[in-house]
Amino acid sequence: MTCPEQPIPQGWRVWRGAVPTPITQAAMDIRDHVRSYALGTVAKTIDYNGQTVAFWVSNHTWTYKNGELLTGICIWGVSVLVPPPGGASVTATPFQDNISTPDPTAAVYGESMPEVGGQVGSWDPFFDLWLLPLVIGAGIGLAANGLLALVKKPQLAMNPAHKYRLWENRWTGTVWLYRVSDEKVIRSFPSREAALTWCDAHGLDAF
Repeated sequence: MTCPEQPIPQGWRVWRGAVPTPITQAAMDIRDHVRSYALGTVAKTIDYNGQTVAFWVSNHTWTYKNGELLTGICIWGVSVLVPPPGGASVTATPFQDNISTPDPTAAVYGESMPEVGGQVGSWDPFFDLWLLPLVIGAGIGLAANGLLALVKKPQLAMNPAHKYRLWENRWTGTVWLYRVSDEKVIRSFPSREAALTWCDAHGLDAF
């Protein structure tokens, strides 16, 4: 299972080290709506103390959640980039930066990952498909309805005053609606269109 990469523009470097508050805020604003941008593009640029700062949208294969490093994932995110010495020309230097290796000093911001049953949403997409025949084949004899209850995603109370977000599993196409405040999954849908239709019908503003 691979995660498509979008190489950082040649010569540009990922900001590493302490990040000024205005840049952090700009990056987080983009991160919170990252799927509004195309992968492999600059979402925006700003001028900070006379230096151009770019915000690059790409897939991320790692992130930190509550201080814990998570790997083996494929999520959208934004990286803070600074131009090569002498200007933003891609020919200024052959240097090629990347974010393939986890680096706590890198200014990269991955989209939030919802939790399913208390576990971060990097679950095995084949779990639901294989659990039922595996258990039956082992002769445990649990009823099908009971098994489905074991793997059913939590259905939590909804409040239109809360913020909700849609998160798509890139391998299965399943879309999860989750509450932003605690990142708990409300329910799942077969497609983003189905999720948006359901949200509209229930008066929920999900992004």
